[in-house]
Amino acid sequence: MISRRKKSGYGKSPDSENPYWVTFSDLMAGLLVIFILALVTMMIQQKKKTQELSDQKQELNDKIVENKAKSDQLKKAEQAAKEAIENAERAKKTAKEAIDTNTMLRESIVESLSNLSRTEKVRIEIITEIVEKLKARGISVEISDNYTVVRIPEKELSFATAKWDIPLIYKIKTKWIGNAIYDAITNHDRLDYIDTIFIEGHTDSVPLDRDMGNWGLSTYRAISVWNFWGEQDGPSKMLSQLRNHEDRPVFSVSGYGDTRRVIVNDNSDSARRKNRRIDIRFTMKSIGKGDLEQIIKQFE
Repeated sequence: MISRRKKSGYGKSPDSENPYWVTFSDLMAGLLVIFILALVTMMIQQKKKTQELSDQKQELNDKIVENKAKSDQLKKAEQAAKEAIENAERAKKTAKEAIDTNTMLRESIVESLSNLSRTEKVRIEIITEIVEKLKARGISVEISDNYTVVRIPEKELSFATAKWDIPLIYKIKTKWIGNAIYDAITNHDRLDYIDTIFIEGHTDSVPLDRDMGNWGLSTYRAISVWNFWGEQDGPSKMLSQLRNHEDRPVFSVSGYGDTRRVIVNDNSDSARRKNRRIDIRFTMKSIGKGDLEQIIKQFE
């Protein structure tokens, strides 16, 4: 009995007799599996979290880039708005300058036209006054060339054929004509508007056989009248002292020969007498070349 038990005792494993150790091993294995699964789970969650953080970072970067682009656009828009405001200010300034320039130009033109109008008015006043003064003395002169010329007709002053001396019968009338001219042009401030007064000599169409020709003859007739005025006592003597607005002598003489005949076909003696005459031409101060250049420059 005893020997049989011993035999059977040798045939049993230690684990069969110690169930605790079997359970502990299984428990440790289970814990290991659980640990591994937990570790894997944590790794997966960590990877997922990392991916989420990466996505959030990328999204944040995208937003930063987007915001930067918007900021750049905003800065560009602000710069464009600033430039637009500056351009508008410059345009406003330019427009104001243009308006000011146009205003000044208009005022300059108006002033120039006003001066021209005043000048023309003074010329008409001078010539009208001369005519009236002479009419009061019984001397009839004519106005021609749009109120620029006082024409002395042959009945008041005429020259013999091929002669330039003033006939005796016309000298007193010639003196009064000179006096009337002096009184009219020195009245008020009229000299300020006068440029030159020409004593113009004329001839008929009969050619002069001398070297001077009709040109010289007409000039000598004008010189004869001018010298006669200078030899008289009274206002006409002082005509040579008068100066224009540029401080130059007011009077000058010129001869036109037979180029400006009153009667073109002067085939009769009476017609030729009308052409042998003296005209007094009044040229007034105009807009100066410098003023014209300045006005033209302002238009450019």
